[in-house]
Amino acid sequence: MKLKTAAPTRCKHKPIITVDYKDKVGDAKFLTLGRASWNQKGYSAKIWRTVNGHWSRQSEELPLWRLLDLTILLAATIKGKESGLKEFVQNSNDIEAFKSFIRENSEGLKEKLEEIKEILNSND
Repeated sequence: MKLKTAAPTRCKHKPIITVDYKDKVGDAKFLTLGRASWNQKGYSAKIWRTVNGHWSRQSEELPLWRLLDLTILLAATIKGKESGLKEFVQNSNDIEAFKSFIRENSEGLKEKLEEIKEILNSND
């Protein structure tokens, strides 16, 4: 059996669950859930990136509640509704282009939201 390459473990964020994300579009290599870098008793999600073959400081770590808030914000935006987050349009010059992007990519985005819905509604 071939071992899979894994996210780094020498960093302060300690991966527990990892997704090999290299085949997806963009520079992200892994998605992980693990011990937070700022609080070893807390947990976070991390997007691991590389630049010129080295792990990038542009890798991003999010507390789990922020990840969920972003998911709520995106779901509300896709559905054309407001969430309980009290969002507002900050840049009215780009809102139409953003709405166009959402419309053009709605099928793929909705598929991911449907997967979330199925997981949350499963009785297992």
